Amino acid sequence: FIDIEYYIIPNRITYPSVLIAMILVAVNHVYLLQRGQSLFGLPVVATIKDGFYGYLAGAGFLYVVARGYILLRKHQGLGLGDVKLLAVTGILFGPPCALATIFLGSLFGAAIGGTQLLLAGNTLKNPLPFGPYLALGTVTFLFAGVETLLRWQMMFSRFMVETILSSGSYVQSLLDLIHHYLY
Repeated sequence: FIDIEYYIIPNRITYPSVLIAMILVAVNHVYLLQRGQSLFGLPVVATIKDGFYGYLAGAGFLYVVARGYILLRKHQGLGLGDVKLLAVTGILFGPPCALATIFLGSLFGAAIGGTQLLLAGNTLKNPLPFGPYLALGTVTFLFAGVETLLRWQMMFSRFMVETILSSGSYVQSLLDLIHHYLY
């Protein structure tokens, strides 16, 4: 949680983590080729190709976002520590987890971090560490699974459409939607 206090995810953490992730996936791949099944099983990806695609989906996407932000705003908005952290997630768990982590991390960061900023009297121009929310997104994906997350996504999409199209209260729409899916 060094990111929360210092707004940095040090290379001495991310570089070894990326290397360990690549080694684990390579071992898993070799084991799959030799024995016909992966050593670690799900959620760890079975092949080097899946790990590479996960790397591209996660770290590649965040890198493009980080560089695009710099080009548009002329200052850094997303640190490369976040990119390297997501590289580990993508390599180990593949594209679905990497993309879900970006979505969930953004959602958690906006909801939790944004609320903390506003309650502390800060503005949205104050820095907000993204790493903890990416980690929370990864853990949520690993425990919830793809099917549950797809249900959540459909529920969230339906809520957004209903809220935009209705003239009713945003809070009441949210409560009605939660009630509908829970009961």
